[in-house]
Amino acid sequence: MSDKTISSAAFSSAEEIFNSSKLSKSDKISLLQEWECTVRQMQVAEEENMTSGPDANLKEVLDYLHKLGAESVHNEP
Repeated sequence: MSDKTISSAAFSSAEEIFNSSKLSKSDKISLLQEWECTVRQMQVAEEENMTSGPDANLKEVLDYLHKLGAESVHNEP
């Protein structure tokens, strides 16, 4: 697919991105990494009592990235 206009916001879950037959592996990785950043930002916002965004947990997103052989966009163990 490799359409740069696709946003992770177009998907309802990290699982939906991972299981999409319309996305290339590269697209899935890019979208999941985008979601990872969004989820991390939401965690900070939640700590400040501000929430809005996809309903996903960070572990789920990182697990799907790992299944695709990709790394986190953050350098954490």
